[in-house]
Amino acid sequence: MKITENKDGAVIEVFVKPKSERFEVRLEGDEVVVRCTEEPVKGKVNRELLKVLSKFFHTNVELVSGATSRQKRLLLEGMTKSEVERLLRNEGKEPKDLFREINEQYKGKKKPSEKEILEEV
Repeated sequence: MKITENKDGAVIEVFVKPKSERFEVRLEGDEVVVRCTEEPVKGKVNRELLKVLSKFFHTNVELVSGATSRQKRLLLEGMTKSEVERLLRNEGKEPKDLFREINEQYKGKKKPSEKEILEEV
C-alpha cells in the first residue's frame, strides 16, 4: 500500500477501474484498487470516488493528482497513515470490499441498495 503522511493528512495511491458493476474497494497485493460504477466522462468517476471514500473514511477526501488517469493520489484530511491502513485492512481481518460486511447483516432479509448502504457507512 502506498500511503504517505504530511501535515494535512494521509495521501494514498489508488488504481481506479471505471464502469464496474458495483462500487468496491479491494486490496490486491499491495495496491488499493477501487472499482467505480460511473463512466470516465466529465469527472464522474472522480466525483463518485471522492464522495464514497469521504463517507468510508469519515473525512474530507481531495484529489491530489491523476484527474484524467486511472492511477490517482488522494488526500485524506486529518488522518494518519496507520488509521488509513487499519480501515483498509478492516482492523486486521481479511481484506473485504466496502459492502460485504453490511450485506452479510441482511442475509435472509431484504437487502438495501448501495445508496442505503453508503448512508450507513
